[in-house]
Amino acid sequence: DIQYSDMCVIYKSDVQHKESYETLKKEYNYVKFIEEKNFKNDLLSIISDRSLVFFVVDDTIFTDCFSLRDISLTLLCEKDCLGFSLRLGSNTNWCYPFNCNQNIPEITYFNSLPVCGKYCWTNAHLDFSYPLEVSSSLYRVKDLLPFLQVCQYANPNALEAIMLSNVGRFSQSKPNLLCFEKSVAFSNPINKVQQYNNNRSENISSDYLLQEFQNGKRID
Repeated sequence: DIQYSDMCVIYKSDVQHKESYETLKKEYNYVKFIEEKNFKNDLLSIISDRSLVFFVVDDTIFTDCFSLRDISLTLLCEKDCLGFSLRLGSNTNWCYPFNCNQNIPEITYFNSLPVCGKYCWTNAHLDFSYPLEVSSSLYRVKDLLPFLQVCQYANPNALEAIMLSNVGRFSQSKPNLLCFEKSVAFSNPINKVQQYNNNRSENISSDYLLQEFQNGKRID
């Protein structure tokens, strides 16, 4: 149900990658591509007049079907839930950033297809205790705007750091998070193209990936 969303890509590229973005624009002509000028202003211009925002980053891979309309309606109905995470589920028992096992919290499931549920993030472990993130989660814009408008951030990593620093304001009013029984998305950090932080990743060259893209290869 992709028609229910307005998809916007904020992008920034070195000279050698500009041509590949022009290719993407042609292949995905229903997506609005916004070349980054000021990341904060660019983001706010997109989301400020919307009720919901679904954050996704460029190394997210979706592994199953889902309905944007269904997860949106579920979030709007579940007033005690801060967001809907597509990266979490009963199968996500390994935390990649810390390279260790993580405990699955007690999840209360709903009778729906696909099955989704909610859990308390305030006393959860590792990934499950990280309710505000940008890789593949849906949020109410009105919850985020009060701090997104006043805080300073210049890139997605800084944005996520700001979100993390503001989770405390929701621990009483929205202590729960929604997720599917089985996750439908994951991040595939095969390299880093930023210097803001030193997140764990592999070290595949962006030049190599560009060459593969120009040779016609795409992720299935």
